[in-house]
Amino acid sequence: MPQTPTQPAVDLSDVQGGIFKDYEVEFEKHLFFAIGSVDAGRAFVRAVRPWVTNAKAQEQAADTRLNLGFTWPGLDALGVEDAALASFPVEFREGMAARAGLLGDNGPSAPGQWDPPLGERKLHVWVLVQAARPEDLTGRRDEVLAMARASGAIELICEQDGAGFGPAHAPAREHFGFMDGIGQPGVEGVGCPVHPGTGTPREGGGWVPIPVGCFLLGYPDAYGRTATRPKSDVLRHNGTYMAYRKLEQDVVRFRDFIDANAHVVGGDKELLAAKMVGRWRSGAPLELAPDRDDPALAADPQRNNDFRYFDDDRRGEKVPHSSHIRRTNPRDRFLEKHAGVIDPGAHRIIRRSKPYGPWLPEGAEDDDERRGIHFRAFNANLMDQFEVVQAVWTGSANESFGLSSDRDPIAGSNETMGPESRRLQATFSIPRGQCVATLYDLPRFVTVKGGDYFFVPSLKALDSLGAPVDAPERGTR
Repeated sequence: MPQTPTQPAVDLSDVQGGIFKDYEVEFEKHLFFAIGSVDAGRAFVRAVRPWVTNAKAQEQAADTRLNLGFTWPGLDALGVEDAALASFPVEFREGMAARAGLLGDNGPSAPGQWDPPLGERKLHVWVLVQAARPEDLTGRRDEVLAMARASGAIELICEQDGAGFGPAHAPAREHFGFMDGIGQPGVEGVGCPVHPGTGTPREGGGWVPIPVGCFLLGYPDAYGRTATRPKSDVLRHNGTYMAYRKLEQDVVRFRDFIDANAHVVGGDKELLAAKMVGRWRSGAPLELAPDRDDPALAADPQRNNDFRYFDDDRRGEKVPHSSHIRRTNPRDRFLEKHAGVIDPGAHRIIRRSKPYGPWLPEGAEDDDERRGIHFRAFNANLMDQFEVVQAVWTGSANESFGLSSDRDPIAGSNETMGPESRRLQATFSIPRGQCVATLYDLPRFVTVKGGDYFFVPSLKALDSLGAPVDAPERGTR
């Protein structure tokens, strides 16, 4: 049975919606704006603010859902005081593009290759509009653009569309054909059920819900720390950070790779794809269904995350050590060597995503269409959470198991690494009995095409950011 969360201690009416529970809608638009003056920026926030969906009312919301966030230069352009701006964490102040070396955004994923203006410092405001019907989406988008024009010096500089695949391609939620979003954290204090396996594993069995302070500012995190940055209480409380990434997927290359290498697992193409992800396409985990897919298991929230690795799969014979889900959520890996020092729950992220681009039918040739996902990660600490997952768990070499050139085949950087005298190509190892099958020269299936860090304020903070101020026009940092 799911663990019963404590009575919500969070005023969900003050928290933007879509964080702890996803919006079950199919269509979305990401609108990115530049602010030309403090007055115009604040007028725009005031105009949009009544449409922002809150977490308490999101189930009863209108036909559209709307979220609002700001880059650090965007907060500067709104006239936030210098002392408050300087108190934001360094990774947020620098932005995602400046952190590319740490994140492994290299080669074709380097910021110089991103779709402009994503990652550029002139991007100030993110508005997400989502709807169940395309006509509602277009109508609300047009209303937001009208608010921008009426506000004055507000410019739409980028627009990104996303849409789910609908029942025709169920259960696929992304272009490689996998159900996505199953392994979300079980968060305490927000009124959502915490199912087995979604919290933090504990010695001797069982799972502990992840504190809400890992995802909202103003509450204790997994180490008992309560964030003190930014210094403004109004800005900080019930706010969160979002890492947005536009991830392009090479579906033809992924399918061709599976076809060419299925012999390493006895010719079973579906098994090889599952080994790379750690779940079958239905979402059933290999740890619990190692030999064949089990859609009923995938659909059962009481079972589809209730597993560990070290108790029953220390060598990675079921779920390889570098498979995507084992990299992005190591579960009980830290219980032995680092118990009491590393709490894996402190590094989790809430993932939200929506595909963009058309579905490519199985067996079809490359149609030159661009496709991928708009990925969003919510967390209270970008450095300790998103950057740890992306740079350390996903992107680094897996030295702890002697697999120094192994990478996450889905989300890792597959560029060569090491000194010039010993350049290592990316590999992926699949233990089988006493042997290890290794796939060499792992190609890149996912390429970063843009991204940035956004502060997603509470509803009360949005009221503050929309209030008129007596301030001259300011340049952005």
